[in-house]
Amino acid sequence: MIARATGGALMVLGAALAALPAFSWFAAPGPAAETRASGFSGAGQLWLLPVPALIIVLCGAALVAAHPGSELSVARWTGPTAAIAGALAFGLVMWAAIDPTLELVVRIADATERISAPTHLEPAATLAAVLAGFVVGIGAVTSLAGWRR
Repeated sequence: MIARATGGALMVLGAALAALPAFSWFAAPGPAAETRASGFSGAGQLWLLPVPALIIVLCGAALVAAHPGSELSVARWTGPTAAIAGALAFGLVMWAAIDPTLELVVRIADATERISAPTHLEPAATLAAVLAGFVVGIGAVTSLAGWRR
């Protein structure tokens, strides 16, 4: 097992998962132009996504910092922890993607009107789901490598 490469990959994936909700996740056709919403503003559960992302980054940092010869013992706990955090991140991303609670509000002068419009996902939502899936896979393989003897 290459602990430094695996740890580095987990750190990059965790950081990306923490940052992706700030990008545009949802879009809806508006009266004049398409309206976009970030993951944070469009789905409240994505405010929780940085928590499992931080756990993934810490698991990666533990693998990178492991002393030579102790990589397997570190992989025994970082692998399952990263896989569980990745599965939690995947669940949050899918929950946000499947059931967005968005409503287009148009304010003209003193009048406010709510418009029902179909919402579609932007690439950041798909990318977050893919990255969370990668974390689950890397965590599972790391766990297997740690317990294999």
